[in-house]
Amino acid sequence: MVLINSAIIVYLYSLWLSAVRYSGEFYSKRSLAKPLATICASYKMDRINNRNVKFVEFDTTTNWAVNLPTDNWLAIILTKSKNKNYFNEVIRKSIDRNVGFICSIGKHQDLVHEMADEEIVFRNVDIEPLFLPEHRIITTGHDDLEEGVWFGIFSAFNEECKIEEVVIINATNHEINDQLIIELITQFQSGYIPAND
Repeated sequence: MVLINSAIIVYLYSLWLSAVRYSGEFYSKRSLAKPLATICASYKMDRINNRNVKFVEFDTTTNWAVNLPTDNWLAIILTKSKNKNYFNEVIRKSIDRNVGFICSIGKHQDLVHEMADEEIVFRNVDIEPLFLPEHRIITTGHDDLEEGVWFGIFSAFNEECKIEEVVIINATNHEINDQLIIELITQFQSGYIPAND
């Protein structure tokens, strides 16, 4: 899977680089990194508290959901802009991939939390057979990024589904990127605990 993704990334990058050279434009190494990062929708970060942590950019132009695990995982959904269609897609695809815990963070965390609960109830009572994991899906919401990510990595627990992977899905917060999350995780590994206001 990783080998295939790497091959695709290299291929897309070479196509992009050819287009840049053909157009006669010159780009520095720093500006080359941005398009490559845009092509890469998923970044494996680190293992902390016996959980793998990954950052995934939600992107309607790619099949971003292939980067989601299929078992024993927790989704952290980052929100800032209100976009119910994006939230709905992230929630549905997370449930379809057997998520055990959904933790929403940010300005619209209440909305995402509510939408996740509604989707779970809908799948439970709908006449048509829609996928719902055998385990219970737990949902929570947090206003603060640091507190929410810390909770997802260290405190979140589902007795019916062991959490082995934490996937941070950036749904609508373009101020947050993988580098900011890496810095936050590094602080957690050094013993930092966010203040509980």
